[in-house]
Amino acid sequence: MRSTLSGQSILVLTAVCLSSSMVGLEISSVPIILSTLEKVLRADFRQLQWTINAYTIAASTVMMATGVLADRYGRKRIFVAAIIAFGVASLICGLAPNMPVLILIEGPLAATPDT
Repeated sequence: MRSTLSGQSILVLTAVCLSSSMVGLEISSVPIILSTLEKVLRADFRQLQWTINAYTIAASTVMMATGVLADRYGRKRIFVAAIIAFGVASLICGLAPNMPVLILIEGPLAATPDT
């Protein structure tokens, strides 16, 4: 059985694959940058722990809600909104002047790519 993919199907497949790789990169990047955060933002051990905790709590909390939102408002709409929110939150995290700001923004960042 041979199936052909249309241009739109290839575009959708590419978008889903790229967004899935964003999740993997984001999850693996947080532990890697802890030593840099300690030096650059002068973070103590407790703040570094909260950096990981904020990400984990937000990701696990939002996982079920995004499915419900996608069912209610449409998968494409929620997917696009999540990608935009992820980009904005990533930019804000990159520009965070101190650890409390980073910890507060990292929660919403964790919530966005799980759609």
